[in-house]
Amino acid sequence: MMSLSSSDRNRDTLGMDEFFAFDGDPDRVERVTVDYHHACRTRAKAPNSDDVVHRDWSLTERLVVDRASRTAEYLQDSSAGFTFSQKLQSGDVAELLDALEPDVIFGEIEGNPEDVVDDPLDTRGYTITVDFRHRPQRILRGSYDKKALPGSWGEFVSELSFLFEIHGMGELLDPAVYGRARRRTSDLMYCAVEFEEDGRRYHYISDDEEIAVGDFVLVPAGKENRRSVAKVVEIGFYPEDQVSFPVERTKYILEKLSEPEDWDEGRLDEGTKRSRHSRSRRELASDALIPRALLESVDYENSAIELDTPFGKIRVKLDGKPICFPYEVHEPSEGPFPDVDGTYRIGVEVQQDGKYHSLKLELSGEGAPGELEPGEMLEALSFYRNGGKITLGCYAAFGEMEEYGLDFDGQWDDNGIEVLIFPSTRTHTYRFGVCWINTCTEETDVQTWFGADPSI
Repeated sequence: MMSLSSSDRNRDTLGMDEFFAFDGDPDRVERVTVDYHHACRTRAKAPNSDDVVHRDWSLTERLVVDRASRTAEYLQDSSAGFTFSQKLQSGDVAELLDALEPDVIFGEIEGNPEDVVDDPLDTRGYTITVDFRHRPQRILRGSYDKKALPGSWGEFVSELSFLFEIHGMGELLDPAVYGRARRRTSDLMYCAVEFEEDGRRYHYISDDEEIAVGDFVLVPAGKENRRSVAKVVEIGFYPEDQVSFPVERTKYILEKLSEPEDWDEGRLDEGTKRSRHSRSRRELASDALIPRALLESVDYENSAIELDTPFGKIRVKLDGKPICFPYEVHEPSEGPFPDVDGTYRIGVEVQQDGKYHSLKLELSGEGAPGELEPGEMLEALSFYRNGGKITLGCYAAFGEMEEYGLDFDGQWDDNGIEVLIFPSTRTHTYRFGVCWINTCTEETDVQTWFGADPSI
């Protein structure tokens, strides 16, 4: 049995709908019904004739939000011959109606200006019927557009749409459910996490199966493996040869936290911080790496205005104009990329003059746009064309320049990687890598990523 507020009891006893007790409940919305109609007429020439024929199309929709039944029901009927309905029953429906102010239901209607253009062949109209507990029914009508609708209508339908969305279609039609293979004992647990400051995703490995999406975890971040709090946004289990991010580049989650603030700055000593769990496997087992401190001292003897690859020409542009740039051909490594067909290393000197500049490495040619494959101190863009793959790389950390002690930033577009140089930038040497493989397989896919890293 539904309990009545003191205002309701007194109104019923006194027979006075306008009575207001000091419980803040003068009246309430019981039901909202929305009827929507879209009618459209198109003109077209009849087949084999100059006659003009008209085709009519219409769509009607109804939305009913009812407090008594705790339901929100949506129905759609099209002249094209289909119908659709969705019904939600939840206590959230009553809360949605509670948020409506009876005195100013949905806010004021501004109204369209007098010179608004009407199209009699394409019309959209609405009728909103609001039923209250005590006061008379209220009906709003008009064309279904911004200025002819109540001012806060968008907030109401947005909240309602969210309710339908979160309850959704369940799991039966969810590809994440029916397309998920069961975990094997040899699979690795990969967690995608986001840091609050930038929202970008990074991948970490964990052995703690109690970690779930939405949990906060402590992870090593940045070049110095600084302990940072991140939120887990996705979890997957993969065999080592099918991981979503290369094992050699992936660090381990340090621990799960109850809350973002639930960790002690001094709890992990320096020895623990530099343990296996706070270092990437690449740091532990990659003898092929060139020490990063040597990057500034590497010189290339060759130079070109462009380089040929089977996927298109490689060019470097300074402030949008092609420049001649130094490069060297890099031999395949017996370690991380033994099967690639070509690798270039490119170094560009930009003398700072106190102005903004852009330095872009780009790939010409037709084909699908590049796909981002960022790593730690590596910005990479990969292109899949004609069964092969080419990756462009840059020694940088876009969006994290301060965390990595850099004084330049950058961005990507469909065909290249662009370094952004500021008036305050003191760096003058910028390193790029290009690597390709003519026949790309699941096993060799990651090799161009390693080969495009100018620090290897």
